Amino acid sequence: MALGKCRECGRKVAKSAGSCPGCGVKKPVRSTSWVAWGGLALVVYVGAKACSGSHSTAANTDATPVAAAAVVPETPAASPVPVKIDKLSAGTLLQAYSANEIAADAKYKGKRFRVTGTVAAIKSDITDDPQVWLVSELNPVVANGLTKAFAGTLNKGDNMSASCNVSGSIIGMPTLDCSGPQSQ
Repeated sequence: MALGKCRECGRKVAKSAGSCPGCGVKKPVRSTSWVAWGGLALVVYVGAKACSGSHSTAANTDATPVAAAAVVPETPAASPVPVKIDKLSAGTLLQAYSANEIAADAKYKGKRFRVTGTVAAIKSDITDDPQVWLVSELNPVVANGLTKAFAGTLNKGDNMSASCNVSGSIIGMPTLDCSGPQSQ
């Protein structure tokens, strides 16, 4: 018989006991297995979020324009004065992170840019949120935070433009957070 401590009086009680024989509290020993399962689920979620997607050998440097560019619908900014943000090619971002991740973090991480690039893949992460891979499937720039409605309009090979924060690099893939207000 497995024993545990009563949560009220501290007396040793059978884990299956309905009440403590010492103080009478109902369900004196609480199961902590949900904590272990919750921790495991969190680890699996974070790992899958970081590693989601498949790989191929296609490459693209954003050099070839596509006739129609998909643009994320603009959301009104919180302030009445529009904020001007710099433009950044996904290919340029990928090259910077490939050359030197530390230098690229110093230059781009945490800053908002109007990021443009060619759609290499449209995927869903572990939570079924859209991920748009730009440049190539082999070594993508991953755009998170886009709406399902917008991602559903994209096709592989489309040019895309969105206002995004550079999140850094996860397992060698530069990542973007394109949630929040969009600006020109």
